[in-house]
Amino acid sequence: MKLFTCANFNCNEAEFVICGVPFDKNHSYRDGSADAPSAIRDASWEIETYLMEKEIDLADLKICDTGNIEVNDFSGLFERAGKIVEKFKNKKLIIIGGDHSITFPFVSAYEKNFKNISVLTLDAHFDLREEYNGSRNSNACVMRRVAEKIGCENLYGIGIRSAYRDDFIYAKNNNINFVPYHEIRDNGIDVVDNLLEKIKGKLYLSIDMDVVDSALAQGVENPEVEGISSQQLLELIRKIFRKCDVFCCDVVEVAPKYDNGITSILAARAIFEILGEWV
Repeated sequence: MKLFTCANFNCNEAEFVICGVPFDKNHSYRDGSADAPSAIRDASWEIETYLMEKEIDLADLKICDTGNIEVNDFSGLFERAGKIVEKFKNKKLIIIGGDHSITFPFVSAYEKNFKNISVLTLDAHFDLREEYNGSRNSNACVMRRVAEKIGCENLYGIGIRSAYRDDFIYAKNNNINFVPYHEIRDNGIDVVDNLLEKIKGKLYLSIDMDVVDSALAQGVENPEVEGISSQQLLELIRKIFRKCDVFCCDVVEVAPKYDNGITSILAARAIFEILGEWV
């Protein structure tokens, strides 16, 4: 399935590339994110493409939707991610997951092309476990693998509100910069400014949709009580893009079968905001 928003340019001509990754074999709790790329595309058709605040119509942008990467196993995803990154490394790429484990293959591919990259994750969880249920590839381990690849000093987190104690200790002991949700709750989103000022060079932004309050985004694989609002999610995207050099984004962990489509709509709207900030 292709055609995100109203645009369908030849990928050689496009400025922006959409790629779906319906991979959902490393989930630690609920499944369902394999259905997310198609559901988020469907939702994108229900949202007006004109962004009034920016005075930008996304229908005017040169967007290429490559469709979905189909892989049977995680090792195969590394190969496919490498080919996608090599082909589109000079374009703005948005990846639609899939469970959060898909982030690591793409970060690994980019790290080969762009040295000294940073990764910022918006997430309810640290995802820093060494292993989970015997797997080092679980979505509960993805940021541990990312940290091992790019260095803990280049990993950042915003919105975390649920922690396995060892995750928290690992983050503290290795000087991973993060802003937990309670600081945003108590002080507003401007509290993230100091963290964003620390990010240098090219940034990969990973948005796990469970960062949003589970009352507002129930259709995720690992829902957590509390969390940022829909408005705060869009405001954070604006802040990040205006302070950092974002070269790639992914949006992961939407599980459409658990709600009435609202989470897919919010994910699509987040992607619209990303595109608008890149213009």
